[in-house]
Amino acid sequence: MSLAEIFQQAFQHHQAGRLGDAERLYREILSTDADHAGALHLLGVLAFQQGQAGAAAELIGKAVAIDEGQPAYFYNLGLALHAARRLEEAAGAYGAALKLAPNYAEAHNNLGTVLQDLGRLQDAAKEYETAIRLQPAYPDAHNNLGSVLARLGRSKDAIPAFEKAIRLTPLFVQAHMNLGFALQETGRWAEAAGRYAEAVRLKPDHAEAAAQYLYCLRQTCDWRDIERAERNLLGQTGKYSPFMPLIIDSSAKQQLAVAQCWAAQHAHIAPFPRRTAPHGPKIRLGYLSADFCNHAVAQLVVELIERHDRQRFEVTGYSYGPDDGSPLRQRLMQGFDRFEDVRSLSNEEAARLIRQHGIDILVDLTGYTASARTEILAYRPAPMQVNFLGYPGTLGADFIDAIIADPICIPPEDELFFTEKVVRLDCYQPNDSQRPVAEETPSREACGLPEHGVVFCCFNNGFKITPALFAVWMRLLAKIPGSVLWLLDTNRWAKDNLRREASAAGISPDRLVFAPRLALRDHLARHRLADLFLDTLPYNAHTTASDALWVGLPVLTCLGTSFAGRVAASLLTAVGMPELITRSLADYEELALALAADPARLAGLKAKLAANRATALLFDSTRFARAIEAVYEAIRPT
Repeated sequence: MSLAEIFQQAFQHHQAGRLGDAERLYREILSTDADHAGALHLLGVLAFQQGQAGAAAELIGKAVAIDEGQPAYFYNLGLALHAARRLEEAAGAYGAALKLAPNYAEAHNNLGTVLQDLGRLQDAAKEYETAIRLQPAYPDAHNNLGSVLARLGRSKDAIPAFEKAIRLTPLFVQAHMNLGFALQETGRWAEAAGRYAEAVRLKPDHAEAAAQYLYCLRQTCDWRDIERAERNLLGQTGKYSPFMPLIIDSSAKQQLAVAQCWAAQHAHIAPFPRRTAPHGPKIRLGYLSADFCNHAVAQLVVELIERHDRQRFEVTGYSYGPDDGSPLRQRLMQGFDRFEDVRSLSNEEAARLIRQHGIDILVDLTGYTASARTEILAYRPAPMQVNFLGYPGTLGADFIDAIIADPICIPPEDELFFTEKVVRLDCYQPNDSQRPVAEETPSREACGLPEHGVVFCCFNNGFKITPALFAVWMRLLAKIPGSVLWLLDTNRWAKDNLRREASAAGISPDRLVFAPRLALRDHLARHRLADLFLDTLPYNAHTTASDALWVGLPVLTCLGTSFAGRVAASLLTAVGMPELITRSLADYEELALALAADPARLAGLKAKLAANRATALLFDSTRFARAIEAVYEAIRPT
């Protein structure tokens, strides 16, 4: 049998899925003719199909060296190199394929995915657009174009691209997911929930679809399917955002397992060689964040940045989030010794820049919250990497060395549920003692509140409100005539759903008053109209609790079982108001009722809070800066 006949037979085995027989014949050909490009190429393709990307790249690379005129060889080489995370080489392979075949739509699409991974988003968009021009009915290209537009902050423009992909392939689960994300980003929460629900219907074991569906239900306070959705999520074994277990009734053990599963997606990244020796007498601190803008994390951390001791520390900010042009953004940029906007850099490029700056301690302020780029940390750009402030839980990653907490947020018995070394302050949360508060307090009438009667307040995000907690609130309204519940207007679906739930509990929907979003100074000023802030569980008020306490509004909390549910207790302790910490929802309800019925007692709490604010640890930014600097000095690599 000739080599050509053996090759044809091998190819037939390959097409039929008889990979063992195909491999045996390809190797038989190569034992006779080591430079048989066709056999080398298809043996490489076979290796790729078996998950051996490195071996595939080596074999197909040999085929390309022998025969440089085959676009398919370069295309498959690109696939293998991309899978092996050799991104620049993969881009070159696809580029070579396109020189030979400029109308190769699949090569344009795949080159786009590589460029997207390299952070070259505009170039990636052009490649997807070219693929679509060449092949209009190309669902993957439409989906990929939507993805890159979303990453460019153009979620509204991304929506038609995802919709087109779905029209072409209705069973395209990832396109349904991506459409959900884009709808979510544009505030179309109910429609986003529908997309995620469809993804779950098409693929019941899609863990991230289940997570996002639940998140939309929580954001819109739509609890009609909430119990089933929560059970479904906790029953998933796949990869989904570790933020989700924090907002539902999950155990610390479950939270750790989900975080470790999520962190494992970065296992392919080869970290930079570890540097241990410090560069000089000053500790070089780096703060990495998606939220150096008008955001809660920035509001908390800005004065800490300003008050770092420049005799001992050199402080750099690395921002990969939006530049919103806000006064807070400007204040942050001026507060750092160096401020780097790394949005346009790939994750690896950003990590290399941090390493070039010789950062000793890199502090991640984002964790697994929105827009996180945890992959930057996976490259290990600094010898000491710290989880702080932005994410109240473990990152479950071996490239994060420490988490900054306090004895309340992470008691000693919970340390086993954190992969990081737990280092503690007296209170983990920094604050801005320069928070601006408008001098003029609006009238109750202007805020839609009754002139008389108790105003219970909760300005937390809607996802933190649970059916069990809302039931407590409705019982309080029932027992306190003339009282109202003042909530933040987060979206119209949440308003409608909460009003429906109130009516079902026998409470007039009119007793729920929704506050529109305002500038921070005006938002803080209106707190003065409330009588008592009712905290949420299992995810407490964090920045929101500090806001209330800063203005003098007592916060009633219930101590939770995880970091996210223990923050308000930490803040109340640090401001000298431990009497507002309860340990069960029954006690929480009883104390809320007692306070609402005793105006003199409430007034006393407000007076005590006002007196404590001037001296308490919670709002002493200088004391906080010195305390956290002592932690940094203790964990500094030597």
